[in-house]
Amino acid sequence: MLQTGLLPSAHTDLVTDAAYDFYGLKLATCGVDQRIKVWTQDENSGQWAVEDDWKAHDAPITSLSWAHPEYGTIVASTSSDRTTKVWERRHADANTGRRWVEVASLSDAKGAVRCAGFAPADFGLKLVTLASDNVLRLYECLESASGAQWELREELDMASPFLSTAPTPTVFTPRLALTAPSPSPTNDSEGGGWSLSWCKETYWGPCVAVCTPSAPFIRIIHLPPALRPQCVLSIPVQQGGPACVSWAPLLGRTHHLLACGSRDGHVRIFKLPAPTPGEGADWSYEPLADFDEHGQGNAVSKVEWNLTGTVLASSGHDGRVRLWKASYSNVWRSMGYVTAETSEDVPGGEGIEEEVED
Repeated sequence: MLQTGLLPSAHTDLVTDAAYDFYGLKLATCGVDQRIKVWTQDENSGQWAVEDDWKAHDAPITSLSWAHPEYGTIVASTSSDRTTKVWERRHADANTGRRWVEVASLSDAKGAVRCAGFAPADFGLKLVTLASDNVLRLYECLESASGAQWELREELDMASPFLSTAPTPTVFTPRLALTAPSPSPTNDSEGGGWSLSWCKETYWGPCVAVCTPSAPFIRIIHLPPALRPQCVLSIPVQQGGPACVSWAPLLGRTHHLLACGSRDGHVRIFKLPAPTPGEGADWSYEPLADFDEHGQGNAVSKVEWNLTGTVLASSGHDGRVRLWKASYSNVWRSMGYVTAETSEDVPGGEGIEEEVED
């Protein structure tokens, strides 16, 4: 049985993103009203209440991302004002009562910053952002005598073939631009198509999946700490192009799962056999499932896995959040959908069989 809840009067304008913290007990929301709200859940009643609410940017906020709690209670926000801001929860201010303090404002982007994501905890306090100037930027928080400082470590132009087939050693400089940023070939006001997702498994090194409107494929970017970034895999998504991407937690599987939502209304799942580290094995992929239940012309705006990587949620312009899960026979099927008004269980339909690992 699918259940829904409602956050009354969340924002005064369109809500653009919502993100749970590591434990699922706090929820951050943002919107076109330029504000961030942090909600906390009462574990007994299950009700959500606003913990803090503040104006965070000078333009619509596009995305939110929580850092791992190992580094504190930290949220990053991106905006059309071309900035990425990092916020930390501290003791309430005696005058304003606010708990969230701006600790960094990153303004290197030459266009609207569309999304951001913190790296897994084992890689340190690092943040990747993707802006409409088609540049992927990697920031790292370094401790100094004057406190924590955020530094720009890499800039990657996603609109050009900037990466070679083999990584080459490089001096680890505070700022490394692989190529000059190229102007975006798309109208930024159209929105959609900007997405990134970190590989949650640290054994294979820091990898992030990236999609932009300028290219009809998903790129897997390897970001080793002492080598130049390398594109280890490109997955074509020809019809409509990718609009969002999400990397599933591994949790015992011998292969990765990567989900993609497209502007043609399809939700696709790819299987990525995990290469053996240190043996020079190439990354590869194979299509695992392809669903069009959102309907033609209803772009899929977001896909997200659950904590165990066994259930996939997708939201589209048809106004529905759909859930997908593999059956006992390893066939991916729809397990239902949720709308703003009601929820309905949907019988399992056709799926694509997943290869069973020995």
